[in-house]
Amino acid sequence: MIPYEAMSEITTMFRAAYSGPCELPNKPLDRASLDRFATLTFEHGDMGQASLANVDNRRKYTNTGVCLIELFFPVGIGVDEPYQLAETICAVYRGKRSPSDVWFRDVRIIERNAKMGNPPRFAGL
Repeated sequence: MIPYEAMSEITTMFRAAYSGPCELPNKPLDRASLDRFATLTFEHGDMGQASLANVDNRRKYTNTGVCLIELFFPVGIGVDEPYQLAETICAVYRGKRSPSDVWFRDVRIIERNAKMGNPPRFAGL
């Protein structure tokens, strides 16, 4: 599996949990016109051989990376809706694998720029 295929599967899993406006690496949004939206960012990590050759001279390779999902909400709506959506999205990945065996670890919610009375901006996967 090449990284683009993994990104496609991760995005498909995300869209099963979130149907709102979403900015993808190849599809930017007009953020000024939206009060709620999400962004997906992919960062590729290490790639390398993970096994010795078998009898057929085939090897296993691994690729690592990070998918950052950020949820943006308007100021003053409270934290219930943002947290519920963040938990719903995390449940899509936590302890699961994609159809082509992309697996997820360290799935978590990270609050960013949360101020008293303002919803947090969630990130992390």
